Amino acid sequence: DSFLKNIWAKKRNNELQKARQGRGKSHENNKPEFRIRYLNGTSENNVSDDPEYVQKAIIKSLNIIYKSIGIGVNRTDTTSFYKNRLTEESNFINYNILFSFGEILNFTIGRSFYDTAEIYKKHTLKDGREVDIKSNNINNYENHYLGLNTLSLSYTINFVEFIFSYNASWITFKDYECPANDCEREELSKEDFGGPVVEAFLFGLGIVF
Repeated sequence: DSFLKNIWAKKRNNELQKARQGRGKSHENNKPEFRIRYLNGTSENNVSDDPEYVQKAIIKSLNIIYKSIGIGVNRTDTTSFYKNRLTEESNFINYNILFSFGEILNFTIGRSFYDTAEIYKKHTLKDGREVDIKSNNINNYENHYLGLNTLSLSYTINFVEFIFSYNASWITFKDYECPANDCEREELSKEDFGGPVVEAFLFGLGIVF
């Protein structure tokens, strides 16, 4: 009897061990590998000492993540107003490298590695004339907070992600020119025009599979 009990006990232990291994493999197989996300958001900020200067921004973001690393593309369009009069328009696109941590509750950070941009401004020359100037030459692009420009937190239910993200960036331009050729490049090159400063919260949905 004791011999048969030992055999049954060993058989039972083997079955339990196989069941645990099966559950472990199933869990590994069910881990999400791809995350595709779309987010957007807006902001309206006073970015100068003058309370009548207001900057508005619209941000759209597409992220594709494989396991723990991915690529994100952010497009930001800004308009600036002084006393309700349009003074500046810009758009810039950031290409970000993303690092993702977690499964159901996920945290993602991102840093820009390539940027394109253009800006149009109203500018008053020394002789008092107001002209339109433009530039598509980036002087400096800065990420905020430890070199990061994207911080995201998401929660997954079944295969759908609900995402909350904070985006921040600051961009300046150089080599302005007048499209109408009615101002001197030398005069513009001596000016420091600053640039858009954007901080915004984005919300979005994603698919996990």
